[in-house]
Parts: sequence; structure tokens; C-alpha cells
Amino acid sequence: MSKYIQSTLAHFPDFFEETIKLIEKEFKYPSHQSFLTDFYPLMGPLNHQNCHILIDEDKVIGHIAVKERNLSYKGVKTKVALIGAIALNEKYQQQGNFTPFFNNIIERYSNDNSLLLLWSDLKPLYNRFKFYEAGGVIQTGKKKLLNENLSTDWIKTNFKSLSPTELDEIKRIYQNQDLLTLERSENDWDLIKEITSASLFIKKDNNKISSYFIKDKGNDLNNIIHEFASIDNDIISATQDLSDYMLWLPEKYNSTFNKKDILYGAFFRIADIQKLSFFLSALTNDQLSIFGHKDDMIQVKYINAEFDFKAEDFITGIFGPNPISEFSDILPAIYIAGLDSI
Repeated sequence: MSKYIQSTLAHFPDFFEETIKLIEKEFKYPSHQSFLTDFYPLMGPLNHQNCHILIDEDKVIGHIAVKERNLSYKGVKTKVALIGAIALNEKYQQQGNFTPFFNNIIERYSNDNSLLLLWSDLKPLYNRFKFYEAGGVIQTGKKKLLNENLSTDWIKTNFKSLSPTELDEIKRIYQNQDLLTLERSENDWDLIKEITSASLFIKKDNNKISSYFIKDKGNDLNNIIHEFASIDNDIISATQDLSDYMLWLPEKYNSTFNKKDILYGAFFRIADIQKLSFFLSALTNDQLSIFGHKDDMIQVKYINAEFDFKAEDFITGIFGPNPISEFSDILPAIYIAGLDSI
């Protein structure tokens, strides 16, 4: 780390355009797409204090951004850190530059958060840093949804076009889901409005929004319906006309769809073990907690019994895929929607 300067876009705002170009180059972003648009909550100016850059003299050579959020279920919440836009100039790769940079970010955010999450297809790399795939997701169908395939009940719109009343209706539907998911503050909803690469579809009953779904997210989630919510939480019947398409739902609905392939929601790493234990205890009415850890082993108390788990097995055991049945009986299903994933 001593060879290069580590700072943030808040301290060096003039590096913003260069940083976006670096990310888009390393992610092989198509010229007609915008990483800033797709990931505005992460890369927008309000989060620049958490956009960490690596500088070699007068140029940006690396970037890692973090967005801190609350993982919540019916008022029980814990702080988590979402890590994204991880990029290192290809000329500086394979030289030992990434590991100290990434470890610094892990250390910087671990004390204040119970979990660190990231999204990637580089499993061997992030397993080295004790990030493990977890959180089961199913895709109900394989067809691409075209607007003409939809019934006339569905209205295509966008968040900026919603009336204040309509936006409040969507906020309530999202908040009342029977899922462990990311809490959205008023500021989070304002930032989501800037993700103009995502399409919003709403359905109304008695002039009130009863269901909505979100499809696409620029280059990130092309043709995927990555968020669906209904006012009565009757997801199975509400999605009947969409199930043949590329609709993502939490693994708990697989008893209906019987999909053999269960996708992973994200990479998870345990950060502050005490914060995670307190959260699990609160979620389960003191039935599940963590009483110790050493290296990559976790000591767990379930009711009156004690168990040892490898960290990876424990994370999948509580979040899926295929969670431990005793745990899934007392824990809500987790789902991180596409607008929140980074």
C-alpha cells in the first residue's frame, strides 16, 4: 500500500470521471450503458466518502466502493456493508496491489457492520477473503419478457413519474414484505429514482397500486425481473402471468416452482461477530446465537444445544441455499433486490 496513495472521491472529486472510466473499462461496460446510472446509490456524490481510490501519482489505478445499509425484518435490523465497483487497472494486476487495498476496506468497515456483502462471479478470489456465496434465489422461467406479452393490467412507468401517493403505496408494499431484506430510507428511495436504466411496472386495484415489479438495470440485470412485491404478500398467485419469464424470487418459493438450480444471492462475509449474534438472537427470540469463533470456525448455540460450523457452512445454513431446516423454521427468508445489489 505504501507505493500508492489511498483516498476517496470525496477528497479527490476531480478524479470522478476517470474513476468511472476505469470501472467501465475493467467491467467491459458497453458504450451505450452507464455504470453511474445503473449503480447511482453507490457512485453518486452522496456516497463519495465511501468510494475508495488508489492513486499512482496523477492517475486512478483502483477503486472499491462501499454502501452501508440496514438489513431488516419487522423492525429488527442490523447494519451491513455492501461492497461494489471493485476495479484495478489491468496494468497493476498480479503485482500484489489488490490484496492490501481490499483488506484495508474489509478492516475499515468490519467493526461497524455485522456482515459484508458483494456481488461477483470470481468465487476463488473472494473465498480467499472469507466471502462465501449464500442467499438462495430461484429463476421461475427462461423467456424474455416483452412489453407486448404483458396483460393490460400492468402499466409501465418509472419512479420519477410516480405521484407522491403512488410512491408511498410502493414504499408500503416493499416495507411490508415477509422477507429479511434491505431497509429503504427516504434517501434510498430518492437515489433509486436515479436508476433510470430500470423499468417499473405497476398494477392497480380500486385505483391503488396492488403489485409492482422492476425489470432490467442497464448492463447489470438485462431482461431480469429482479424485484416483485404485492400488497397482500400472495406472491404465487400475483406472479402467475409472469412465471414463464426470467423472474427472480427468494428460495422459499421453490416449494411451488421446484427448480433444480438455485442461484446465490450474494457473497457474504461475517464482520462483527457480536453484532451478528445479537441480530440472530433478536430475530429468533433467543433461540439462535453465536458464542464464539476462532479462525474460520463459528460456535453456535441453538436452543440448548451447541454446534461448531465452518463459517461458509453457517452462512449458507442460515441464509441458504438449502438452509438448515431447524434454522429456516425460525429465520425469515433473505432476499436482496436488484436495485439494492451493487
